Amino acid sequence: MANITVKTKNIAGKISPNVYGQMVEHAYWSVHLGLCAQMLDNGGFELDRDQYWNKVAQGWKVVSTHSGNACRARLDSGDPYNGNHCQRLEVAKYAGGAVRLLQNGLSVEAGKKYKGFVILRGDCKAVSVKLLSVTRAVIDETPVQLTDDWREYEFVLSSSITDHAVLFVIELRGAGTLYADQAFLYPEDRYGGARADMVKLYRELAPPFVRWPGGAYLIWHRWKEGIGPLKDRPYNDGRQTRDRNYGIYHDGEWDANAFGTDEFVAFCRDIGAEPMINVNIKDGLQGALDWIEYCNGDPDTEWGAKRVQNGHPQPYNVKYWVIDNEPLCGTEKKGYSEATFPYDNALWAREMKRKDANIMVMCMGDHDMQSYIDDTPAFCETVTEAAKDSMDHLCVHAYYDENVVGMLQGMPYKLGEIFGRLKAMINRHIPERDAKVFFSEWNPQCNANIGGNMGQAIEAAQLLHVMERASAAGILDFATPCQLCVNVDRYRGFWLRGSMVQINNHAAWVSPMYHVYSVYARLRLPNLLETTIDHDSKVQSDTFGGYEFPAVDIVAAGGEDGNKIVIKICNNTPDRNFDLRFALEDFAVGRAIAHEVSAGSILDINTEFSPNTVVERISDLRADAGAIAYTIRKNTVALIEVFAK
Repeated sequence: MANITVKTKNIAGKISPNVYGQMVEHAYWSVHLGLCAQMLDNGGFELDRDQYWNKVAQGWKVVSTHSGNACRARLDSGDPYNGNHCQRLEVAKYAGGAVRLLQNGLSVEAGKKYKGFVILRGDCKAVSVKLLSVTRAVIDETPVQLTDDWREYEFVLSSSITDHAVLFVIELRGAGTLYADQAFLYPEDRYGGARADMVKLYRELAPPFVRWPGGAYLIWHRWKEGIGPLKDRPYNDGRQTRDRNYGIYHDGEWDANAFGTDEFVAFCRDIGAEPMINVNIKDGLQGALDWIEYCNGDPDTEWGAKRVQNGHPQPYNVKYWVIDNEPLCGTEKKGYSEATFPYDNALWAREMKRKDANIMVMCMGDHDMQSYIDDTPAFCETVTEAAKDSMDHLCVHAYYDENVVGMLQGMPYKLGEIFGRLKAMINRHIPERDAKVFFSEWNPQCNANIGGNMGQAIEAAQLLHVMERASAAGILDFATPCQLCVNVDRYRGFWLRGSMVQINNHAAWVSPMYHVYSVYARLRLPNLLETTIDHDSKVQSDTFGGYEFPAVDIVAAGGEDGNKIVIKICNNTPDRNFDLRFALEDFAVGRAIAHEVSAGSILDINTEFSPNTVVERISDLRADAGAIAYTIRKNTVALIEVFAK
């Protein structure tokens, strides 16, 4: 039996709620065909950047239902409505049936409506927009009358069936030519630009802020292309070049720019979070200053007036701004070098603060923290020294793969030591201001072959304990795991398969890490409380040469009113149970509720077809003589809510 004393009157420090932030990145099908409610892939009919598909836009097909029809398709750059290309479809000879420009694999539900528009022109006399079932039965259709000029055609298509393999079709019945550009389709139950089920899952995590739009996608992002009417926003290809030898793509995504600044801010307001915007150095300093003005400027400023014109009269007052992303990665594509970035960054930080003195500026350091187990990265120090007059926080990242064989080796505790060294370095350069560490991307086991397992969830709990302690000590103030969601039907790699939410076109299911993060976020309290434990059992790390970390890690927090205590327990061993007894000094124990996330093995995962293998389970605990007895089982993370009498 291990005896733990929680000294409820001894506050060790304040835990920043910003430790529980989230981020959204336009990569790995996390926004396009993910969070964004736009259902169509490459609705801009653009040519992919390697020019591999030059007849029919990637994501689309041309099908004739009659063998006698003669039709030709090509991506046309002569007179697109928007962007660089549109889809041209010519039916030179019509013998019967239909010629269809289609996209398959869409999901619809019985009783729901699907709204959208498409920009068309041409001379074909019989054209319609349809939803077809997997058996090619018509679900609903809207006829359109083409003209020689580009015209927007709005439609509402109702579904009487539930089907996850529906076809969206622009259909021709007759000879003639059709040009198509900018096709959009949305479910009626969306939240602005966001998918309803994703809004619900974000709300349950109650993030205090959300970082957007990247991430690595920043080098392709141009914020000015993501404002104004949807039909006037170009599609961008955010994928890396196709490898013709291996037939693979980087798992980026087409960006419809349908989830732009206004949609992002609205999404944040819908879930009760503050927006945090990540600017792109490649887009130019003036672009960043204009972005600040668009978000925060008065209506009489140039970009504030554009915001008003787009339907948003009040300034957004976006407080948090991040400069670029992972500057030591892909610098040749970003317009700076490792040597010049610290000084470019310093200039940007100074000018952004001059543009709006009320904002906080986060500056990017090294993105490979796991490589600095016993050192402080020199690049972080160079960035800090250069930007010391304007920097509010230093951003660092850590993605590490403690694989199936070597899970639970103590990396979160090593990261905690690195945070401490980074804060000491920051204090040397910025003693007069309380600049802190921002752990702006983190994910354990993101490369493991079995992504999203219970081992990842336990390491997430370890990291949350480390970050709460670091926050209370004044070291770390903001943090965001990456990535919340990935469309696993679209994403073919292992990178970030360990996201907290897995989605496809019709469903969303959550990983063990989501359940752990959810209960920590929901039950967070501001005051870290002093605790003592008479149990010194350790786990020895093989990875770090005998490094030891606690077999059971315990953090306790209290509220301002003194009416509730939350005890957070992480069992860091895969094969032992621990009997614990908690005594709460100066606290009259009333009801106690245990929230457990537990599994039979650290390899256990949730899937679409077995989404409840690992879930949060809630039970009441008994208090005996003012103390609480609890056994934490192996492969378990638990939080105990204790209410005062």
